[in-house]
Amino acid sequence: MAEFHREQQRDDGIREIMTWKKRRVRPKQNHVHSSGATQLLREWSRLVVQGDDKPVLYRRVQPERDAPMCLQIVMPQHLRRELLEQSHAGFGGGHQGTAKLESMVRRQFYWPGLQADVKAFCRQCVDCSLRKDPPRAPQASLGSLQAAGFMDRLDIDIVSGLPVSDDGYRYILTCIDAFTRFVWAFPLKTQEATEIVQTLMDGIVAVFGVPKRVHSDQGKNFVGKVASLFYKRLGIQQSTTTAYHPQGSGYCERSHRFLVDTLAKLSRDHQRQWPRYVSAAVLAFNANASASTGFSPYESVFGRPPPLPTDLAYSQVRSAGLTDAQAPPDTLQYLSKLQQTLTRTDQLVMQASVASHERNKLRHDARIVEHTYAVGDRVWMRRRAVTGGEVRKLASHWEGDRNRF
Repeated sequence: MAEFHREQQRDDGIREIMTWKKRRVRPKQNHVHSSGATQLLREWSRLVVQGDDKPVLYRRVQPERDAPMCLQIVMPQHLRRELLEQSHAGFGGGHQGTAKLESMVRRQFYWPGLQADVKAFCRQCVDCSLRKDPPRAPQASLGSLQAAGFMDRLDIDIVSGLPVSDDGYRYILTCIDAFTRFVWAFPLKTQEATEIVQTLMDGIVAVFGVPKRVHSDQGKNFVGKVASLFYKRLGIQQSTTTAYHPQGSGYCERSHRFLVDTLAKLSRDHQRQWPRYVSAAVLAFNANASASTGFSPYESVFGRPPPLPTDLAYSQVRSAGLTDAQAPPDTLQYLSKLQQTLTRTDQLVMQASVASHERNKLRHDARIVEHTYAVGDRVWMRRRAVTGGEVRKLASHWEGDRNRF
């Protein structure tokens, strides 16, 4: 606490505002001397000083209408880049994009121009620039398969194409809860159904319970006898995506991109050790707010944000800003508050998910022209394989009747 007090005092703007706060007088704009103080003056009514001996400046905010007020630490200018580096590339960061990084930082910290600083920082990240892909063009109207709660639908898939690790792992089994967007990921040595089923049992069912439905592609390892028997014994319903249409499991596709991108950045100098970074990538995904729900997957499941290295580093500063009304509750109070929080979170997640889906559908469908077909129409068929002797790059993309379209 004392150390952070000294760090804030090194910042001209923070030091000047704290001086005026102690006087309990709001200065006129022409009475402050530093640009930092001028910017902070716009937040005067929200700024509070806590602590008698070594005071610290905070910003008081209400995250949402019914939520309690919370305190953001006002970050000195010379510590901001270090904080962004830790939040973006450190443990639990996972090189998230601009919006999610901003959301993560704002959860506990504040400074004028935070949004612009986050955007500039992400643009300058070399690892992120090396992994950017061009956007993919949509092909069909967007459908809907909504989930109604946690573990209502579990989307599962396999990440392949990874280098064989030093300890023999080749694949990643990814599982994502369709309601909260909470992700699990498990390195696999094979794609065999027996290994997949055992991993689901040990990694998910034993800890979180039985999902109502499992949604996957039509691979035999997901819908064959072994998997079907496992689902039947546990009372799990099955559903599958359309063949050759991975977008039917869009949640998995997006989590795949994030996991692979993050693993590529974390293991760039030692790719065959990628399994050791899977847990860090998963934490980074679950710790950051989902664009669809507005909550982090972790918070949607557990009712509170995950403790991260940046939280622990500034835990004393945050604790010093708590009032008696914000003191830690006893067990019964905690459980009661947690139940209320989870119920409210579920309601907000559902509302946000439906609204997000409608927005995505409007944007998606506006870019495509649907084709309708009637029985008896003559059509070309997309080629999914090439014959012997052909090279895919030079092969025809379609096959069928060459006289009629």
